[in-house]
Amino acid sequence: MSLSTSLGPQCITCQKRRVKCDSSTPRCRRCARDQRNCPGYGKQRRWIAFEPTKGNVRPSASSTSSSSCSPGPLEPVYEYVDAAKHLQVALLDPTRSRQVFDIGVHRRDWHIAESVEYCNHILVPDLVPYPFQHQLFAAIDDWKKAPLMLQSTLLVVVYNCRLVRGNTNELVTDLYRYRGEALRELAQEVKAPSTRNPVLGLVGVLMMLQAEIQVSCIARWDVHLLAARRLLKGLGGLVETWHKIPQIRLPLALYVIVDIMSTPTSPASLLIQEELDDACNSILRLPSLEQIILASCCPVPIPILTIITQVSSWRKRVDTFASQASGDSWKGFEASFRSALQRLDSFDADEWATRIIIDFPDNGSHNERKLIPFRESEVSEWAALGQCFQSATTIYLLRSVASSGLRLHKGSAIVPDTNIEERLEDEVRTLDTTLDQLMLRFGEQHPTSLRPGLWRFTMFPLVIHAFELLVWRVPSSSVQHHCFSRMKTLGLAIGLRTMDGAIECIDQAMKRRDILGGDIRWDDLFNSRAIFVV
Repeated sequence: MSLSTSLGPQCITCQKRRVKCDSSTPRCRRCARDQRNCPGYGKQRRWIAFEPTKGNVRPSASSTSSSSCSPGPLEPVYEYVDAAKHLQVALLDPTRSRQVFDIGVHRRDWHIAESVEYCNHILVPDLVPYPFQHQLFAAIDDWKKAPLMLQSTLLVVVYNCRLVRGNTNELVTDLYRYRGEALRELAQEVKAPSTRNPVLGLVGVLMMLQAEIQVSCIARWDVHLLAARRLLKGLGGLVETWHKIPQIRLPLALYVIVDIMSTPTSPASLLIQEELDDACNSILRLPSLEQIILASCCPVPIPILTIITQVSSWRKRVDTFASQASGDSWKGFEASFRSALQRLDSFDADEWATRIIIDFPDNGSHNERKLIPFRESEVSEWAALGQCFQSATTIYLLRSVASSGLRLHKGSAIVPDTNIEERLEDEVRTLDTTLDQLMLRFGEQHPTSLRPGLWRFTMFPLVIHAFELLVWRVPSSSVQHHCFSRMKTLGLAIGLRTMDGAIECIDQAMKRRDILGGDIRWDDLFNSRAIFVV
């Protein structure tokens, strides 16, 4: 390789020329990492490159080192080191697994201070380790004394929050470094829970689950769920942990919701329905700031999540209800249905939209946190989105009951004043009209005028989920394909980086449905790993 072809532009810090494989950022990799002079082109080494168009990371080619470390023996699926491959996480050299990343003392302290601020003022008292629920880390010195697993995990949460704002690739590189470190530390905790504080590992896993949801609502969560199940088993089970450690009920509630929605035979579905309702209600009773943060980390509004979770539980027990429809179970089911329908009807999309106003300024001191309201147009867009979910979830609820045949038992009308078919038609028309309004609004503005983080990472899964609820619950083929075509156009209008992969997955799912018939589960739609939002 000639010298002219092997060198790239100069590093803006040390002014030395770099190899071309290290020319994706203004600084060379070493200067970007630890803010000191780099060795120039003379020392090429293997480094982790981020490919924004593909949403994953890869080891770059190096002329001095072409071999990669062979993976060790695979542990069970809950092993986080193995899970890193599924999460597209780049692991660093295992020999450095116990070291703190050398990204520069001042720079690291700044991020640590930001993490401490974030965790003390936003995550307290519900998303922190049980022994530290009142004071997490009051000073940087306290932070440095914390276990490395907790340091890395909390930094992952903070970096994810910053990436939602649409920051640079440099942050992405650091995020993957911390994520790899956190996964390795969590792997050790899952394999051998700490005897001094067994809750610490569970909290770390739950926080990683929240971090993954916050950045990518369509990433694979199964590894976090399986790790949480194993740790919960060691603590005596989900219900016992729920009652014994009330300080971590909120992350447990999020885990239960995601677990039930992700796996039809989830062990979490064994949780008593009243306790699940209590978990969701405790979320709704949060102060505004915490509720905003938690709501922004979920793919759908919390009240809608509650209804979907409840309906999912009903569908699992539909045979029991059908066989005992004349007894108390039928009365309880009908009462629960009416309650869910009333909650859906009372869901205020405008109020929900006004609550999503959290934003962290791109510049300024880390201790300056402001609540910046959306522009009026953005509030109306989010309100329309909330209306989409209200209609889509109502369709899901009504279809679930109609398909079970329970509404025909002894002539009982579950919906007292409205025929189910008529109500379904009304909700389908409402959802169709609202989606058209959203598309029209998107056509009036360039995608770059939308706030990249919130729209790119939150709106796409929201609308896609509304699309799924509509398409596979409406029997008319023409309606399905019309909605499918509209959703394609909507996604392209938003300008999502991952829309090509999403369209491919939806195409495959639609073809599979046309061939096999019947319903397609949410897991089937995103069974492909082509979609990763990073």
